Amino acid sequence: MTRDVLTAIKKPISDEQHGGCLENQISVFLDEICHKKEISDKHGLSDCCSQSGEGRHQCLLARKKTAAASIMPFSFPEPAESCKAYKENREMFMNRVIYEVSRRYPFLYSPAILSLAAQYDKAVPDCCKAENAEECFQTKRASIAKELREGSLLNEHVCTVIRKFGSRNLQAITIVKLTQKLPRANFTEIEKLVLDVSHIHEECCLGNALECLQDGEKVMSYICSQRDILSSKIAECCKLPTLELGYCIIHAENDDRPEGLSPNLNGFLGDRKFGQFSSEEKIMFMASFLYEYSRRHPNYAVSVILRVAKTYQEILEKCSQSKGSLACQDNVEEELQKHVQESQALAKQSCALFQKLGAYNLQKEFLITYTRKVPQMTSAELIELTRNMVGIASMCCQLSEDKWSACGEGLV
Repeated sequence: MTRDVLTAIKKPISDEQHGGCLENQISVFLDEICHKKEISDKHGLSDCCSQSGEGRHQCLLARKKTAAASIMPFSFPEPAESCKAYKENREMFMNRVIYEVSRRYPFLYSPAILSLAAQYDKAVPDCCKAENAEECFQTKRASIAKELREGSLLNEHVCTVIRKFGSRNLQAITIVKLTQKLPRANFTEIEKLVLDVSHIHEECCLGNALECLQDGEKVMSYICSQRDILSSKIAECCKLPTLELGYCIIHAENDDRPEGLSPNLNGFLGDRKFGQFSSEEKIMFMASFLYEYSRRHPNYAVSVILRVAKTYQEILEKCSQSKGSLACQDNVEEELQKHVQESQALAKQSCALFQKLGAYNLQKEFLITYTRKVPQMTSAELIELTRNMVGIASMCCQLSEDKWSACGEGLV
């Protein structure tokens, strides 16, 4: 199938069968899936294939689901076997890895799969030469496996948000993340990057793998071209090959806060005619608030900052209807700070329990608590939920206390 698709895409634009340049390569993939009747029948896609154009595309996307239970969890071959297969035919070995990963993580974006494959491609020869090959492979594979799990969940969540709520919610999340990473960037730069990144997510979620990859490369190249004004933490990333560049920038440390940045947001607090703003003006005002708040609080969880912004907008809406708008906003800073304090208190309580009880006993405590709270959940669902919660505690509570809240909320 891959060879057929590549052949179709590479055909010259003068080819009579295609009658022009294939501007939307996704149609080639869809045609290939539906052309093989035994494949469409086997996977229950016949009704989708009976449709055409965007209807066919959306139907097939809706059928995408997590890996079937019949597919065993991915496990890398043993070190000796890996080294032998890699040496004999590196291309076939890596293609097999990409295939096995892709079928188990159908929601993981194609650039992420290729980036992690590139990391493994570099790791294999190093580990094969290592004094303790087994330990080397184990370390590299554990890191990649973690990225696969977390990346797949995140990408699936993003696509669900876009499908259910449109791109506006995603843009708010992206403002926070980009501003925390690039606090020196001005609002205009962040606004441009947010629109570009949101577009990439939309392409990836639609299954437009090539556009997803190409658009991502353009954004990363732009960030590197502006690295002197955007961030002091990405210089080394920008020296890497294209497939490794995006991963490096995404995981780079947040840049330092600009000097002289006032600790408060007096420019946003106080009397204003918020109720008289148009819908678009309200959106831009709240985007500016998210930007200014996020660059002052790089260690706050994205979810906490979004709750702060939601509460602030509600207060502005309420106070714009009040005769004494200024008096109405007297306690606004205290109201906003409550979200931060609640998140930090919950993280502190959870980590104290984890340190006192350990993972096994903490899961038992969670099981008792959540069985009472949500008795409609099955035993298997409760065990999976509490196992994930303990996993989050195990990871986050090893960090310094100021990072507990952001780590915990970021993984929930």
